[in-house]
Amino acid sequence: MKSKILKWTLKIVIGLLCLWIAVGVTDYVLVKNDHIPIFCLEKQSRYYGLGYYYDVYNHPITGNFEYAFTLFGHMVTSTFTD
Repeated sequence: MKSKILKWTLKIVIGLLCLWIAVGVTDYVLVKNDHIPIFCLEKQSRYYGLGYYYDVYNHPITGNFEYAFTLFGHMVTSTFTD
């Protein structure tokens, strides 16, 4: 009985982890291709997801779409220019 419950719990956890990864990768690909993320909530120029967020804006001089990706509070990548 316990092994059955453990197997179901493990399947649910793995399923939720795969779903979270798919959502995060989808948002990352969208932002990398100069689009806004679809699975995030917007607050000013920051988009919040589950455990990650993006700072996005258009550069005032060049007009390029720039972003910074932060995962669990650690900056992963940024295209911001000075």
